Amino acid sequence: MEESNHITEAEWQVMRAVWSAVPATSGNLVRELAGGTGWEPTTVKTLLARLVKKGALRFEVSGRSYLYYPLLSEEACIRREMRLFAGKIYGGELQLATAHFDFRGSKDPVFIGLLAQALEEGFCRICSDLAYAPDERLLVYLHGTLQRLHSALGVLDGPDWLRAGPIWGILHFAPLSCFSDLPADKVAVHVLALLMVSLLNPAVPYWLQQAVGVWEGAWLDPARIAKAVVERAAGFDLTAMQTMSFVYRQFRSAGGYELAWTVAEFIVTEFGRSRLTELVRKPSDFDSVFGFPESEFWQRWQVFLGGRYD
Repeated sequence: MEESNHITEAEWQVMRAVWSAVPATSGNLVRELAGGTGWEPTTVKTLLARLVKKGALRFEVSGRSYLYYPLLSEEACIRREMRLFAGKIYGGELQLATAHFDFRGSKDPVFIGLLAQALEEGFCRICSDLAYAPDERLLVYLHGTLQRLHSALGVLDGPDWLRAGPIWGILHFAPLSCFSDLPADKVAVHVLALLMVSLLNPAVPYWLQQAVGVWEGAWLDPARIAKAVVERAAGFDLTAMQTMSFVYRQFRSAGGYELAWTVAEFIVTEFGRSRLTELVRKPSDFDSVFGFPESEFWQRWQVFLGGRYD
């Protein structure tokens, strides 16, 4: 988010008033805000004009009044502000700007070039697959050490295999040297997909978010998937998937990435790619997405695994 789009404390008060009554008339906003803050009507009108210019509000003329509508939800505004704040905290000069990404942090032209190509290609594909595109440029931050990455992700005792992740709307990466056993470009697409899914629907369950991530990233080895299926699939159901999703370490150790990939494979193979996107939008409505209840979905998935990986 550009600094010029930062929402000030006074503008937040205006936004809250609009969110409380949509559409909000200019007259009501002036009365409400003037009464609560002591502002002059001209002050309220100035703040409204600024928010329109920043793309947070739009208005329609209705007779002699103006009707104001929010263009951003409160959650989206908070996310924008947190991203701007996080960018200031992490600091670092701009290393590269591509069509959709700003790269900051460690100066590593080779790694930045690798990530830039992978992320731009992945961005276009994921936008198409999800039928969704973020309304802002995305920030990519390269950390100088693995420990710095873990600290940024809020995991002070993080494992060595945790080398990238999205948080505060930013894609974070450990140095290229940490990706000795995995293709960094495919991992980058994975974490980009995680971020895009969370932006599209913050309520998506962890296992489904990861299903889209591993499917888009395509970094899993087929033998690794087959091994996880053989070891974990017997009696594996939704409850098990949900339980292991609570802790990311447990998710990995229980074969969560591999099994999540097979869920995506099942949906795409049996129902088409659009159903996976539809489930991201409505993760609690299996009847609407597939035409049958959730319990049947997991039963059919088990059958699919048996016929494919036995």
